[in-house]
This record gives sequence, C-alpha cells and structure tokens, in this order.
Amino acid sequence: MDVSKLPKLSQSDAPPPTPVEPEGQRPIQFAPPNRVAEAWISIAVGIILLLVTPHTLGYFSSKVFHTPFAPYADPTRPYPARCDFILYDDGTKIFYRDTRDFWNDLVITAFAMVLIVDGILMVRARRPTVVLAALILTVLATLGNLIYLVATFSNGLPIISALAVVFGVYIAISQWSVFRTLSTTNK
Repeated sequence: MDVSKLPKLSQSDAPPPTPVEPEGQRPIQFAPPNRVAEAWISIAVGIILLLVTPHTLGYFSSKVFHTPFAPYADPTRPYPARCDFILYDDGTKIFYRDTRDFWNDLVITAFAMVLIVDGILMVRARRPTVVLAALILTVLATLGNLIYLVATFSNGLPIISALAVVFGVYIAISQWSVFRTLSTTNK
C-alpha cells in the first residue's frame, strides 16, 4: 500500500515566525490575574486596618499640622468635649502617647502600611531598590508587632499583632523572592 496516495487529514501550515524584539526594548508586562486579586485584597485589608485604628494617623497629623487631637472624652468639661489624656481619680493625667493603646495602634498602623505598599508592589514591582525598601519596611513593622506581642502577651493575646507577625513573615519572604528575581534580571 502506498501511503502517499492517502488523503491528508490536516492542511495546517507552519506556525508564523515569532517577532524579534528590538534591542533595549522589553514588552509591557502585566501582573497575572491572581496577583492582581491578591494585591486588591492586601490593599483593602490595609485600608480596613487604618479605619480600625485611626488614632495613630490622627496623632501624627496633629503633630505635623498643629491640629487638635482628642481621642478621649474630657471628664472636666461637659459631654461633647474631648481631650488627649486619661484623667484618673487621684488627678494623674496619662497622655495618649504614653498609653499601651498608642503602641498597639502604632504597630497595627505600620502593618496596614506594609499591606498597602505590598499590594501596590505586587502589580507595579519593577526596580529592585523599591522592593528592597518595601522589604525593610515589612521587616521593621513585623519586628514591631513581634515586640508588642511578646511585651503584652501576659495581658492577653493581641490577635491583630499576632496575625501581623504571621503575614509579615510571609510578605517578607515573598518580597525577598521578588527582590532576588529583579536584581538578577536587571543586571
């Protein structure tokens, strides 16, 4: 039997040649869809944490812009009055910056900032120095949450700080991987 006389089952042509990129130009790269969703969740959780603990941003903006900061009800004036201290029965005033609430709010705000920065980097990471700066911020915020967690553990588990430590380690590992990849491909 002669195989050459059998009809062809497929009339496909050869695939077109791949285009050659001009030297020095790279095609635009978009983040994969799963990274975009992860970035959106990271930014959204960061914003929610900022809304949960707004006192830190209010405190620092009051110092920068010289605006009033009053998170507590003032016991020396009628109800709507607010102040920046807690007044005890013996007359002792404890200002917000000297309370444990300040440190709790500070480490949670730092972690919220890490989530927002990491979410932006997931989609826009291009330069290794920017990723390295975000990695340093992540490590500092994670260490701050770990120190707060250890220091206040005897009073009960600060759950947001515990989660910040767990996710902070994960984010730092991820950022380190991105940094290594970008630093080797940009050489």
